[in-house]
Amino acid sequence: MKLTGQCKKYFKRWLYGKEDYEGYYYSEFIDLSEAMQYGVLVDFFDSVGLCIEIWVEVQNYEPFEPLFYGIMVNDVNNINNIETRQEARAKAIEKANEIYNEKN
Repeated sequence: MKLTGQCKKYFKRWLYGKEDYEGYYYSEFIDLSEAMQYGVLVDFFDSVGLCIEIWVEVQNYEPFEPLFYGIMVNDVNNINNIETRQEARAKAIEKANEIYNEKN
């Protein structure tokens, strides 16, 4: 889950709460597990008006068949048939990063 361009720059500013930062908090953020980073990134994207949603569909409960994940960012950009929650989180952040950079 990498941020790029203006999105990464603004995220760092948001994370520190000031423009004059030394990188300490960002290095602490990078050390978090991917699941914990996702939570922080969702809060960040909420703060800039990008709503990330991940949903799950179960094909059949008996016999249990695989789950299919999908993502949505601001009610558009649906991506379906993702095989794992981790992949869905990564794709959601990637799409939100792309949308943020296109707008800024």
